[in-house]
Amino acid sequence: MIGNLFPSLPLIFRMGFAFFISLLLFLFLGRRFIIWLKRIQMVDYFRVYSPSTHKVKVGTPTGGGLLVLFCLMISMLLMTENFNIYVLLILITAFYMGWIGFMDDLIKRFRKNSRGFSGKVKLLLQSAIGIFLGSVSYTHLTLPTN
Repeated sequence: MIGNLFPSLPLIFRMGFAFFISLLLFLFLGRRFIIWLKRIQMVDYFRVYSPSTHKVKVGTPTGGGLLVLFCLMISMLLMTENFNIYVLLILITAFYMGWIGFMDDLIKRFRKNSRGFSGKVKLLLQSAIGIFLGSVSYTHLTLPTN
C-alpha cells in the first residue's frame, strides 16, 4: 500500500491523492466500461407507468456503480496508511451496497423490464448491513477519550 510508503504524509494529502487516483481511473475506464455494458445489454428499460419524458432513458447502460466501486476500492487500498477495522468496515459496507445495486440491475436485465428488487427487499437488505455495522461498532470499537 502506498500509504505505508509515506507514513509522514498528512491525511489530507493522502485523501487528495486517493481522489485523483479514483478520478483518473474513472476517466480512463469510463468510456470502455459503458461500451462493455451496452455490449452485454445491461441497459435500462421503460416502465409503463413512467412519464413519457423518460422514454429517452431506454437503452441507457445500467450498472455503472461497479466502476465507481472499483475506483473507490483501488484508491482506498493504495492510500490507506493503516489497514484497520474502520477501513475493513468501509470496504465491507461498500461491497455489500454495491452487491445490492448490482443484483438489482441484474434482475432488471434478465426480466427485461425496470422492476428489480422491491422497495421492501432493498430496505431489508440495507437494514441488515446497518444492524451488522451497529453491532460490530457497539461490541468491538472504542471511541477515544480525551
